[in-house]
Amino acid sequence: MARYLKEHGLVSRVRRSKPYLSPHALEKRRLWANEHKGWKVEDWKHVIFSDESKFMLFKSDGHQWCWIRPGQALDPRFTKKTVKHGGGSLMVWGCITAEGMGRLHRINGIMKGVDYVKILDDNLLGTLKDQKLKKTGKYGIIFQQDNDPKHTSHVASNWFEEKRIKKLSWPPSSPDMNIIEHVWHQLD
Repeated sequence: MARYLKEHGLVSRVRRSKPYLSPHALEKRRLWANEHKGWKVEDWKHVIFSDESKFMLFKSDGHQWCWIRPGQALDPRFTKKTVKHGGGSLMVWGCITAEGMGRLHRINGIMKGVDYVKILDDNLLGTLKDQKLKKTGKYGIIFQQDNDPKHTSHVASNWFEEKRIKKLSWPPSSPDMNIIEHVWHQLD
């Protein structure tokens, strides 16, 4: 059977992983895209993209490549260090603007809405100050966050209202549309 399939141009490959998107989520993504298709680069420059990310301290998500000479395979400079049970992780919140990287905050434990608001107070507002960005007005920022319950909590919603910070609507299950994911990849 395999030979027959090969003769007809088919090859066997490992299936690639891809997040499942329900028909409802696909429709929300389509509507969001239509709503923002007229945005110009200048519009997107006002958006601050944010997210949390988890980094494994010793475990890699895949192969790590290096260039070595014969006999250097076990040289400590060229080995991947491992520890039992993964060695722990580090969780961070960060943001990125058109001006560059914003502040990075280490998250300890499980984050709740009040913890998120404290991060926003210290690090989002700190990023705005560091980069001399305005919260409101014609050139005010637009803040992007996903639909995590702590982001949409009453305490967080009240904070955004109180600080008069405009939020960018965000479709469900859409991390692939957030440019900060590229930053996390590089940081990892």
